[in-house]
This record gives sequence, structure tokens and C-alpha cells, in this order.
Amino acid sequence: MAEPVTSLDPNGKSADAKGAPELTWKTLTPAELAAALASHERFVKGIPGGRRALLAHHSFEGADFTGRTLTEIDLVGAKLAACQFRKANMARANLFAADLRRANLDGVDLTRSDLRGAAFRGASLNGAIMADADIREAVLARVQRELIPVNHEGESAATDLSVIDAKGADLSSAKLGGSFVLRADFTNASLKGTNFRNADLRAANFTNANLEGAVLSGCKAAGANFQGALMKGVQLWDVDFKGADFTGAILDKDVDSSILRNAIRNDVTYEEVGDIESIANFHRQWLETATKQGQAARFDKSDLRGKDFSRKRLAAASFFGACLLNTRFAEAALMRCDFTGADLRQAGFPKADLRGAVFVDAKMMEVDLREADLSPLLKVGAAQATVVANLRGANLVAAKLAGANLKQANLSGADLSRADLTGAVLDGADLRNAILDGATIGGATMTGADLRGVTGLAA
Repeated sequence: MAEPVTSLDPNGKSADAKGAPELTWKTLTPAELAAALASHERFVKGIPGGRRALLAHHSFEGADFTGRTLTEIDLVGAKLAACQFRKANMARANLFAADLRRANLDGVDLTRSDLRGAAFRGASLNGAIMADADIREAVLARVQRELIPVNHEGESAATDLSVIDAKGADLSSAKLGGSFVLRADFTNASLKGTNFRNADLRAANFTNANLEGAVLSGCKAAGANFQGALMKGVQLWDVDFKGADFTGAILDKDVDSSILRNAIRNDVTYEEVGDIESIANFHRQWLETATKQGQAARFDKSDLRGKDFSRKRLAAASFFGACLLNTRFAEAALMRCDFTGADLRQAGFPKADLRGAVFVDAKMMEVDLREADLSPLLKVGAAQATVVANLRGANLVAAKLAGANLKQANLSGADLSRADLTGAVLDGADLRNAILDGATIGGATMTGADLRGVTGLAA
């Protein structure tokens, strides 16, 4: 097993250009690495003869770990720059002070991993799961003739998440205190309960991210983008928000206005709604009399957050651009309803009838559509047309779609990162350019589905 050094002094000791001690990293041949990973996977599965991979201080730059089971692997201080880890299972892995710059970690599971002091600059983490991970600053020192701090080309002790692409990632309850997160992209990410205390968040993008219960105290957040972010219960003490954009962000009503005095605030306004029961009754009459009596329900751009429409008959009602956060539609009849551009985050549609419904460009992060029917509506009108459910461009990050019927549905351009599609029916669905990073698709059927341009599906 080779243990190369980058330069040698006349006495054979590792040294840099100035004569200071220089660290070395071990290497493995491709065959040796393959054997170590195979043995580790047997260890994880409890198969006799398996052995945990202890690969601290090794160099594997550019290696491909795609889809591998790396649970509890030891990669402390390892050089992993530009490696491929797509959809790998790395739960509880030890990556303390590892170099992961420019690595592809899309869809990877890093739940409860030790990522302290790691360098992620420029890495891709779309749809990654990093819940409960420890990503705080740390210093790793190694004994190699003397005690030497591990330093990846000038990186500081703080974990470096600068310029990472973590759209749709899950960092719930992760600890990022003191980290560098400059210009990182957390669009649509789940950051519930994440601790960013004293982190550098300048120019970071949190568009539509869920930051409920997060800690931002002491952060530098000048120029950050919080448009549409969910920020209930967030700790905001002593934060620099100069030039930060909070357009459409949802915060606690009692937030001290002085905290955001230097931020951009362009709150989205919604219409107030009258008695929901009366509107629903008029709509039912409208349906039962073939539009001769009653009145069609129109909730366009209305504030309906937290309302309960469970089991109501609202076929063909319009919810265009409405705010429907945490709204309940369990077992409701919603055929051909229009939810275009609506905010449906954390809304509940379990077992709802949504045949032919429209959700174009809707915000549907964490929506519950378990066992919902989004199959085509058949023989509609005089032309006996087939009307498919339209979810084109919908944001379905972390959506619950287990057992849902999405036969022939239009999901082109939809973001399904971390969505649970277990047992879902997607036969004949249009999934062109859809994003499935980190999605769970066990038991789902996709017979005849159009998968051109899809990202995140296992090869």
C-alpha cells in the first residue's frame, strides 16, 4: 500500500517549499478500494467476514462512490475532492475535516454524520439528506513526526459550505455554527431547527426554504435571499440583514421590526375570505344543478392557511395563487380544481380526488398526497376529452406521494427532490426534465413514462 509524499528533503523527510513539515495521504489501488468497500458493505449488512472501512487520511480524489453503502465509514481528513457520491448511503459517516470540494453529493444520505471542519466549497448537495449532521467548525491535527494541523489548501477551521448547491436538501436540526456559507444555494431546502449561530451567510440563497425553528443569532446575512422562506419561530438576535431580501417570507407576527430595518420587505398580500361553509354550500348547489343555481367557489389569491376543506365537494373550484399553507383537503372531491401558482406547502390531500386538477408552478414542498388520485378525468364534455392532472413546474420537494395515482400526469419540470413516491403509479406520466434527487421510488411503476432529461434516477 503506497504512502507517497509530495516533496522530500535530503534526509527523506516530508517538507514544503519553506521547509515546514508537510502531511502525506495514503492511497489504495482501485482493486484495493473496491475490496475495502465490498467488505464494508458486508459489515453494514451484518454478513460474516465484513469489516468497517477505516480510510482516515487517505486520498481518493476523483473516485466514484455512486450508490454505495458507506454507512459509518471512517474518512476522517480524507482527500475526496471532485468525488462522485450520488445517492450513496453515508449515514453516521465520519468525515471530520475531509476535503469534499467540488464533490457531487446529490441525493446522498448523510444523516447524523460528523462533518465538522469539512471543506465543501463548490460541492453539489441537491436533494441530500443531512438531518442532525454536525457541521460546526473544527481543527484536525495529525501526528506525523510532529503535531500538524490538517489544512486543505488554506481552508480555515470553520466548515466551508461556500458556493455549494444544496437545492432541496434536508439539513433539519443540523449544527452549522460558525460555518462559512457564503453564496450557498439552499433553495427549497429543509432547514427546520438548523443551528447557524455565528455562521457567515452573506449572499446565501434561502428562497422558499423551510427555516422554522432555526437559529440565526449572530449571523452575517447581508445580501442573503429569504424570498418566500418559512421563518416561524426563528431566532434572529444580533443578525446583520443589510440588503437581505424577505419578499414574501413568512415570519412570526411579533417579530421586532428593528431586526429587519435594513432588509428588503415587500410582503405579499392576500384577500380575506368570508364564511367557508357558506361558500362550499353554494358551490355544491352549483354542481348539483349543473350551474343553474348557487355559485362557483373562487378563492383566487385568498388567505386560506390552516383552513379545513376535508371531504368537501369543490370540483372545478379555483384556488389560483392562494395561500394554502397547512390547509387540509383530506378525502375532498377536487376534480379539475385550479391551484396554479398556489402556496400549498405542508398542505394535506390524503386520499383526495384530484383527477384533472391543475398545479402548474405551485409551491408544494412537504405536501401530503398519499393515496391521492391524480389520474386522468375521462370523457369530459361534448368532446369526451381526457383531462390529465397538470403539475408542470410544481415544487414537490419532500412531498408525500406514497401510493398516489399519477397515471399520465404532467410532471414535466417538477422538482421531486426527496419526495416519497413509494408504490406510486406513474405509468404514462410526463416526467421530462423532472428532478428526483434523493427521492424514494421503491415499488413505484413508470411503465411508458417519458423520462427524457430526468435527473436523480438511479442508472
